[in-house]
Amino acid sequence: GSLCFGLPQLPCSLSLCLPLPDHSLKSWRSALSHPSDRTAKQHTMFRSLLLLTVVSVAAGYIVIDNFQTGVLNEIAIGTGGQSETAIQTGENDGQMLGNERDVFFSVPQKVTAPGVNNQGKISINGFFGLTISSDQGVDTLTIIQWDGPDGDAENFDQTGLGGVDLTINGQRNLFNLNINDWDLNFLIEWTACDMTGECGTWTPADVTESPAFDIVPVNFADFTGNVDFSNLGGLQLKVGPITALDGVFKDISIPPTECTGNEVEIAPPTFTSDRQCAEPVVCTSDEYEVAPPTNTSVRVCAPYTVCNTVGGSGSGSGSGSGSSGSGDDQLEYISKEGTATSDRVCTPVSECTSDEFETQGPTETSDRVCTPLTVCNDGSGSGSGRRG
Repeated sequence: GSLCFGLPQLPCSLSLCLPLPDHSLKSWRSALSHPSDRTAKQHTMFRSLLLLTVVSVAAGYIVIDNFQTGVLNEIAIGTGGQSETAIQTGENDGQMLGNERDVFFSVPQKVTAPGVNNQGKISINGFFGLTISSDQGVDTLTIIQWDGPDGDAENFDQTGLGGVDLTINGQRNLFNLNINDWDLNFLIEWTACDMTGECGTWTPADVTESPAFDIVPVNFADFTGNVDFSNLGGLQLKVGPITALDGVFKDISIPPTECTGNEVEIAPPTFTSDRQCAEPVVCTSDEYEVAPPTNTSVRVCAPYTVCNTVGGSGSGSGSGSGSSGSGDDQLEYISKEGTATSDRVCTPVSECTSDEFETQGPTETSDRVCTPLTVCNDGSGSGSGRRG
């Protein structure tokens, strides 16, 4: 078998798997979930794993709950028929829907030999996320609610969120339950209510045992009723009852937009914003490429400079605001034509001096040609005469 866990505090879908004998998997899962249970050897190896898994990976989720904001210290129940509740608040950073998580945890039934201290446990911390475990013979039931800041884990406020748009302006039709590790098949049930009071549920088939990272998609269309997920009032997750379970939720999140076709990503997704895509830009015949496209940006184009050429024809193909070449504007000619990746170069037309005359007028692409006046000999030897 393998022991796998992820890093919910990193914006990534990262799991690390260790091959282990089947008989030691239970011990390691307990050690990872409950630090007090670790042996010295497990402590040493665990510290090494931390060093190995500090990796920077691009973010990719809009989070409903990252199960690291709002720590829940371990709740352990060893008596059948008992339950406990807990309330965790977020940090208003978009990583917990409604900024409050209400947890109801119970052991409806315990079937073990007298004197055997088997327990059901739940915890939420900044490294493993949501951890639920139950010993053999101990049924556990977990109910988690995101229904706004009501401070009540035993009653479900169907409109407490005030109308959250999980569809992101109609662009989404599901969210994902991201699982790090489960050692048994188990049952879950989702309940969602919108602000009109319409509620629906969805109970998928058994979530299959998964020793590695897994994703359970929760499609809005699979819920009973006609819940408007663009106007959500409350969301509830129920896990169990189940016995002899060890497992970890990484997070619950809405997957980001996927760029399609020829689109390029111009902004990556973050925990609080979607991926931004754009169609590729093609420069027109009147433009040149200033910056080529990359994996995260589109091509940047700019219009060719329009030269103020004689006759006002400008660039030939340009559509700028160059003048007709009359008036006080400095005449120009195109000294270098633009290319696909460079601008057109305009140069002022030369003016003939008082000692020169024009032998060739300027054109759109050439300068004026001036020639020195001939110096005439007036008989005095001074050579000061000129012919105009």
